[in-house]
Amino acid sequence: TSFVNFLLWIFFGDLSESAGESASSPLEIQAIPGVTSLLDIALFRSVEAELTGTLNTSHALLQTWLQVQSQARAVLRLVKKHNNNSSSLVGGNSSSSNNNNDPNIRRAQLESFARTCYENSCHIVERMTTDRFAQTANLSDPYLYDSISNTTDGSYHHGNNKLPDHEFLLNATQDSHLDTGRRRLPVQQRPKDCWESPRLHCPDYVWGDDVANQCHKALRQLTKHPFCSATLSEWNASDGTLSSENYWANQQRGGGIFHFLSNALEKEESTLLLQLLLIDVSCRLSQFRAALEAESVVSKRLYLVKCEYRAPLRAFWEAHSSVQRAPSLKLVEEKLSALSATSKRNKSPADKDNLQKLLETPMLVELLSLERQLENYEVDMASALYPFCELARFLDQKKASVRNATPVLRETLSRLKSILVATQVRQRSHMSAGIRPLLLDFQGIPRDDEGDDYEYWTRSRGRRPRGTRDEEDLAYLQDPKTKEAISMRVQQFVSDLSVFAKQMSKDSQRKNTFYAEKKGDIDPPTASLCGKFDGELFKSLFEDWYHMAVKQHGITTARQTEIDGDGAMVYKIDALAEEIRRAEMAASMSMVAEPALKKVRERVRLVSGDRSKRFEILKESLEDLCLREMDLHVCLRMPPTEKLLELKPTNLARMRGVFGVAMAKFK
Repeated sequence: TSFVNFLLWIFFGDLSESAGESASSPLEIQAIPGVTSLLDIALFRSVEAELTGTLNTSHALLQTWLQVQSQARAVLRLVKKHNNNSSSLVGGNSSSSNNNNDPNIRRAQLESFARTCYENSCHIVERMTTDRFAQTANLSDPYLYDSISNTTDGSYHHGNNKLPDHEFLLNATQDSHLDTGRRRLPVQQRPKDCWESPRLHCPDYVWGDDVANQCHKALRQLTKHPFCSATLSEWNASDGTLSSENYWANQQRGGGIFHFLSNALEKEESTLLLQLLLIDVSCRLSQFRAALEAESVVSKRLYLVKCEYRAPLRAFWEAHSSVQRAPSLKLVEEKLSALSATSKRNKSPADKDNLQKLLETPMLVELLSLERQLENYEVDMASALYPFCELARFLDQKKASVRNATPVLRETLSRLKSILVATQVRQRSHMSAGIRPLLLDFQGIPRDDEGDDYEYWTRSRGRRPRGTRDEEDLAYLQDPKTKEAISMRVQQFVSDLSVFAKQMSKDSQRKNTFYAEKKGDIDPPTASLCGKFDGELFKSLFEDWYHMAVKQHGITTARQTEIDGDGAMVYKIDALAEEIRRAEMAASMSMVAEPALKKVRERVRLVSGDRSKRFEILKESLEDLCLREMDLHVCLRMPPTEKLLELKPTNLARMRGVFGVAMAKFK
């Protein structure tokens, strides 16, 4: 018998049935957020061999855009180092001059071109690695939920993004990223605000067509840039081609458009950036379009199948959320029983006392107190820095510079000019980034144009990592080395501003401090106020702010075991918020008359029945689809009523998406 089993194993493999291979042993899954990722992966594996061309060309296109992103950052760092080491202006765009052969103008064009390349490459990488269809199931901004939940028609759900009344909040959040210098930092969403993973697990035709259009749009925008158009004009005037080695070798030697660059490394990096953009990206995009059209039949069918199981899943999740927002049927029955026993409206103060007790929880009281104190400290620090911010903006508008300024002081003024100001978006909403960008700089969070070798302001020492978990983030903030590095940055910042303030303490010194091309001496209106800056007071304010911020972070990230759930770990503050919501509901129902409570009971029963009916439709359609498309026997189970719909984080390699391995290697 063992020999026969051995022969069967050689010819047929392992004969033991795995979950999902037969109807007798189906794969049991629960209809909770994250199941769409599993279905996408299974669907993709079933047709992976038919998408070979699309996968290969998309990986090559992604790798090229990643190289453009890295090369653009390298050019930005080199240009920024040159500007800090030279006697250039603090800010301002000097490209308004008509002399296009001016080295300063051409260098400014190069910096603008590199920054545009970096932003477009980040946008393309984001479009390629995320599924726009899956993102429609998530909240666009986590902080909009509280104000949206009070809508009168109750039509809001995760897929509804038509919010004209709250659109300015999202714009202000995105615009604040522009001021912080960290434009590519994603908005951190809470797990309960996500139903589907935004990572791309199953490419389809709609995704591919969107990526191709975005790449074409980015290329068209970049080729119209003045710096790139000058390259194309020179190429049209010459006899060579863009793909010839002699042409690019001439550019690296300093001929042509790079004659204004004195550093050989700058010439080489700038040449490679243009070569990647004009040759490699165009070639990879053409290959990707050809492969996408050749396999369009398979990719279009994948999109239809994804829609087929996403629609009933989202419908069930909406019904499940409606049941959780409504009072429980058990609570309504208890209130009706109490009313029947007393034959009058139940005005027992027990529910109100319970609510008041929850509102006076020490953790909540401490959090609110810390938030109030943090706000006061931020206002005090902003008031001390406001004259310097206005001074930096004045110098930027007048295209003026500081005489004998150190590179660190120039960098400090360039950072101050973008804070404590309301942009066009915030002028409607009266919102501002405030002092947050500077606080992020003190904590060592690098900006987009800073690399690991950038030694001017944030320093590589004690740099804060990106994308860490709450426990790692808190450990970093509490590390003595981190506190020492932050103290060094604050001390350097205060020392520079103190020396600068002494130069402007007297009128005679203040007039000789600044220089402009058109006017010899200028006198900024806020220069005299800068002399009142107290460096020691600012340091003490920041130290107190940082201590309270770390304490607040530790409270908000504390976890506990979920009581009514499956034993998972949840945030204590989220559990307290849920208890307060239930207590508020119980206290309000204590004041309701019996006829109104009966209507509430009918409404709760209707909502529960709608949830059950939607699950029956979902179960039938999903099990049939899995068997038809993936040859997978699935048994779908309904989650408990108290189960919170949230996307659980995972570190599994297979859950990283189609481009997860490529992105991990690049990082």
